[in-house]
Amino acid sequence: MKVFLSFSGKESRDIALALRDWLPKVIQAVKPFISEDIGKGERWSEELAEELNDTDFGIICITKYNSSMPWINFEAGAVSKAIPKAVREPWVVPFLFKTDRTEISAPLQQFQAATADKDGVFRMLVSLNNRLGKEQLTHDLLEQEFETWWTELEGKLDKLIVDLPVAPPLPWLYTADRLTDRQEEINPKQIWVVTPHLYPRTIDPKVRDIIQRNVEHDVSYTYVTVLSNETAEAERDLEHIFNAKRNSFKVIRYRESTIRRLAPTDFLVINPDPDAQHPLHVFLELPIESRGYWIEVDGKAALGFVNRFRRLIEGKSG
Repeated sequence: MKVFLSFSGKESRDIALALRDWLPKVIQAVKPFISEDIGKGERWSEELAEELNDTDFGIICITKYNSSMPWINFEAGAVSKAIPKAVREPWVVPFLFKTDRTEISAPLQQFQAATADKDGVFRMLVSLNNRLGKEQLTHDLLEQEFETWWTELEGKLDKLIVDLPVAPPLPWLYTADRLTDRQEEINPKQIWVVTPHLYPRTIDPKVRDIIQRNVEHDVSYTYVTVLSNETAEAERDLEHIFNAKRNSFKVIRYRESTIRRLAPTDFLVINPDPDAQHPLHVFLELPIESRGYWIEVDGKAALGFVNRFRRLIEGKSG
């Protein structure tokens, strides 16, 4: 039985690797895999979607650092759609490492979480074992195997050190929360969102909130992203967000190679056609493993990005 281990960030990846090596020792019929086994761990792909069609169980490795990150929420939602639902047992389990259920947000909140302690891990194994059908272990044998191997996993988890993010010491470095506050200070009238991955942005509760507030003030949005099934689903989500003002947004799609060439990370362009009351601001997300940090580019660079993305919007990508 395939078990998908989802992660976002270094600490979460270490947890996923520990579980990948440990789970088959307890339940030999389990075949764990993580997204980096088939490609980039924090990026969605059609190949990963195909792999999930044969997956029976998903474990989402959650830390205090990544619990609100768009990528981990995106993979959780994608896994839940791909894996057939069981009648009684959970099929997607957020695995909480040194964090609490109250700290996770939708869509993770809809799932029954497991804590990274002895009781929580065993409960998760019972749910996993119950999905094995004819290959499942008896409860007594499962408990025996678990007791044999638990100290090994416990030792690996105890050695993990989660470096929690702190408030950026530099005034020019923005977290997602600070970027939201900055948007409200700018007085936007038009926003371009250029991203290789639109869907994770549309399901992020904080992003949805700022969009809804902006829409109430007649801010228009243009999204430039890749042509994919996930983009089509994101567009349907945007229709619900914009509701009665569906003419206030449009989505422009290109092949992934084109977007990757011109926008290797996410960009937020506010007021691309500036005036005295609505100045131009351009932000980009730093393309590092610890996603969620943004910088604002200076005037000349901002104009350069506007010209580049305007060509995309006008269908002149080259």
